[in-house]
Amino acid sequence: MLNVIEAIKKIYPEINGGFVYWETKQDGFPWDNPFDGLVWENTQFEKPTWEQIETQFTNIKLEQAKAMRVTTRITYLKETDWQAAALIKYGRPIDDGVATKCQLAVDEMDAINACATIEEVKEYSINF
Repeated sequence: MLNVIEAIKKIYPEINGGFVYWETKQDGFPWDNPFDGLVWENTQFEKPTWEQIETQFTNIKLEQAKAMRVTTRITYLKETDWQAAALIKYGRPIDDGVATKCQLAVDEMDAINACATIEEVKEYSINF
């Protein structure tokens, strides 16, 4: 259900909580398709179609795949931030290997974020 809510938030970025809830079937079990039990409570926006919601699933999965691939690079940059701070505060030079690896991490994050499909993200070779 969380991806359905994420998809609706992508369709209507300015929507706030309390716009939807799910009903169950009379026997108490969930519907086969989550959209069947979706009750739309928002009066400002029209209830999106299942096709609109499903379209967003691909975008959400792509964003998740990208986030997983850039995590190691972000972690490395956070771990080496102290060297940049030391350069600014004390004039202490940054090790050439660290500076090169930081630039590589930034370049790879940009390349991963430029990928248009999950397959491209998965196939991106890790040089880091």
